[in-house]
Amino acid sequence: MGGGIKNKVIEVMYAKTTVITTIIGNEGINACSNQHLFICYEKDDFCNKAEILLNSSNRRDELGNAAYGICKRKVLMGKTIFINLKDIIVQ
Repeated sequence: MGGGIKNKVIEVMYAKTTVITTIIGNEGINACSNQHLFICYEKDDFCNKAEILLNSSNRRDELGNAAYGICKRKVLMGKTIFINLKDIIVQ
């Protein structure tokens, strides 16, 4: 259940949009809370983080750009690993 959430989180991060999620939504992405996105553990945390983002366009931009950066690095790293693996197989 909820397997599509992680894909949606990655899509939103890649669009430089801020994300408020749970620890489950961050599984496999391994983004850092308060740096790339907000991870909430309690219901009230969601409201508090949303209020922070609504009141600060700078914070929204910081998180959105950092989120995009981590996604871009992971995609490039994945391509590099794939290319190197392909070279090894060809040899």
